Amino acid sequence: MTLVADLANGRLAEFGRPPVMAPDPNPYPECRQDVLTEISLIGEAVNDAATKRELNGTPDLHRSLHMCAEEISPDLAFRCLLRVLVTVDLSIDRQQYARFVDLGARFSYGDFLVSTIEFLIE
Repeated sequence: MTLVADLANGRLAEFGRPPVMAPDPNPYPECRQDVLTEISLIGEAVNDAATKRELNGTPDLHRSLHMCAEEISPDLAFRCLLRVLVTVDLSIDRQQYARFVDLGARFSYGDFLVSTIEFLIE
């Protein structure tokens, strides 16, 4: 992103326009460990559920989510985790759901993003 911002600023300077700032590549560093913890708690259950659903060609979801949280963005990894839970129809307990709601609030999600998995509560 810094490279893109630098290129854009060079071009903007040609037209006398003010520079843009590169976005923060990790706007939620304080959430990374909590997202990694949730991914770890889901563990292999995600992979097992994908196998049971016969989602052919599905990569190692647990590992992919962990890598995303670690190397790309905890926000993106958490959004993907929510989507994966729905896709593989993996049950969660009330405590997990409460932690997901808390994380969603910390990411400034609206009311309806995390609630899309409420039906998975056992």
